[in-house]
Amino acid sequence: LKERAERELGIRVFGYVPELKDLTLKSRHLGLVMPEEILGIRERLDLIKEKVRVGINLDGIIEEAGRAAEIEVKLPEAVRQFCNVDCGTGIKKTVVAVAKDEAFCFYYEDNLDLLKKLGAEIQYFSPIHDRNLPEGTCAVYLGGGYPELYAKALGENETIRNEIRRKAEEDMPILAECGGYLYLLKELKDENGTGYEMAGVFSGKGYKKGKNSHFGYITVQTERDSLYLKAGETIKGHEFHYWESTQDENELKMQAQKPTGKRGWPCMTIKNQVMAGFPHLYYPSMEGFGERFIQA
Repeated sequence: LKERAERELGIRVFGYVPELKDLTLKSRHLGLVMPEEILGIRERLDLIKEKVRVGINLDGIIEEAGRAAEIEVKLPEAVRQFCNVDCGTGIKKTVVAVAKDEAFCFYYEDNLDLLKKLGAEIQYFSPIHDRNLPEGTCAVYLGGGYPELYAKALGENETIRNEIRRKAEEDMPILAECGGYLYLLKELKDENGTGYEMAGVFSGKGYKKGKNSHFGYITVQTERDSLYLKAGETIKGHEFHYWESTQDENELKMQAQKPTGKRGWPCMTIKNQVMAGFPHLYYPSMEGFGERFIQA
């Protein structure tokens, strides 16, 4: 089909990847099994690499990419100012503690890059294994993942749960998405329905709904000003989860709106300087969101 596609469609065809029936990767309820859980993942990737190398003209792709026009990226003024700061001159950075372990592993890399550009120093920690937040923590970012698979271990680490709750009560800025939001609830039930105590920043309980009713791309908006999102502003994100929360919908101050049609639902809550809910937010989609978090 290469010659015909190039002749009739006016595009370059660089090759193909054949169906690799013996190289499938397993999935679970959120569609992902993390690489470190897959036996022989490196060998499988090497086999896939060889198939790609044989079937695709990689040199042609690089050559074509070299003809592309430059894309001009305009950074907000606040980002430019932070990018020009020489942090080797004794200027104190904002330490953002980011949860990263077996339970918390879903992040938009662009979000972390944006926070770094705004002057943040990212320090990773594990709500499962670490007893305390990193030294000098100024803010916390709890991403998505599989806390429901590690609810027992998360519940048993009472020390860091209590510390995060205290920091929330003391007005530390905290952003929590999906799995991170479940961790901030009073209780989280595992796959078998056994409940374990969580951080208790919010009153609700997380439980398995059994049906993924809120999924796909969304726009998050609010009718009232909050610390990170002002009335009328919107930020893009997505939802994909099989666990739900019993938190009172009256406490959910923000609304998720599907890009097409009129479907929408309450999705996020604000308490002190904590903003949490099921949506995974894409920070670069709204100028000012990351800046407000770092400034707080």
